[in-house]
Amino acid sequence: MSLYVFFKYSTDVVILETGVGGEYDYTNVIEHPYSTAITSLGVDHPWLLGETLTDIAWHKAGIIKPGVACFTAPQPEEAMMVLRERCFERGAGFPVSKLVMKGELGENPLVELGDNDIAALKDITLGLKGSHQYINAAVAVATCKEWVAVYNKKHGDSQCLLSEEAIRRGLESATWPGRAQTIKFDAFPNTVFYLDGAHTPESLLVCSEWFRDVLAKEAKR
Repeated sequence: MSLYVFFKYSTDVVILETGVGGEYDYTNVIEHPYSTAITSLGVDHPWLLGETLTDIAWHKAGIIKPGVACFTAPQPEEAMMVLRERCFERGAGFPVSKLVMKGELGENPLVELGDNDIAALKDITLGLKGSHQYINAAVAVATCKEWVAVYNKKHGDSQCLLSEEAIRRGLESATWPGRAQTIKFDAFPNTVFYLDGAHTPESLLVCSEWFRDVLAKEAKR
């Protein structure tokens, strides 16, 4: 249904998230996306994807395609090894460890984002709470920059611009209801709701870290 709506209304840009995994996900019918991304892997949907990170990495790597850059967040080494192997298996070229894409390579490989890519955003106060969101932000920025580069390469008569200021504003204003969200109601001045949809061991860990930091800041007031 979503694909039909995007097609019917001639959507300019679509951010299409896989439902479960990647290899056998319905979103994989898109054969030539402008860019792809894999965020931090965790044990999720084990009844479908397997119970280990290596099993899950195999499925997630199903979105890697020849000629399309795939940006990945730092992963545990056993998971990263699977992503690299799948990169070769799927004919997507050599993995690299730094951002070199910019839409210029004929066969864009798996791009492993690292500490420098994440640290480059540390002077920005993210709209999304939690230190782990800087990892997600690095993946998002790299993916967006690649999309713009590929678009401009394919559309010489219609160039898309993405300034550093626009990136900063986007990261600072981003919101995600239900993720590290604090809600207060005037009708209940003594009650504060802390919401997060964590549902994997990894996300529960970062959720608890966020909640601990919130309580520590409130204790200082």
